[in-house]
Amino acid sequence: MTSGDLGPNYEERLVKFNDVHINVGKGYSRESGKFTAPERGIYMFTVNALQKNGYQIYLSVRKQGKDYTELHSSGVRYDSHSATLLMQLDKGEMTWVELQPSKVYAIYGQGKYTSFCGHLVASL
Repeated sequence: MTSGDLGPNYEERLVKFNDVHINVGKGYSRESGKFTAPERGIYMFTVNALQKNGYQIYLSVRKQGKDYTELHSSGVRYDSHSATLLMQLDKGEMTWVELQPSKVYAIYGQGKYTSFCGHLVASL
């Protein structure tokens, strides 16, 4: 992500990663911010986020609109957070990252500190 900070009070919620390096299978949509599984399988995803100085962070990784895992910190410095997870997806199922809207939550979106990465581990 290189497009700027998100939050506080980020009502759109969905985090869109604009700087896409590799997109084999065209699963990630820069426009929607969502990854759509091109085939049924086990996928590994990693989320890295740098919270904006003076704010907290509360990110959710969502699968088909439901929370799958969360990253939360009540610190108020430039702290980096990450999560790596395995997720089973059927072809066409989607996953994405959301920032909870609040006056205290914000992420630093410049300098490639905040990222979302995934790859197919096993076809099913």
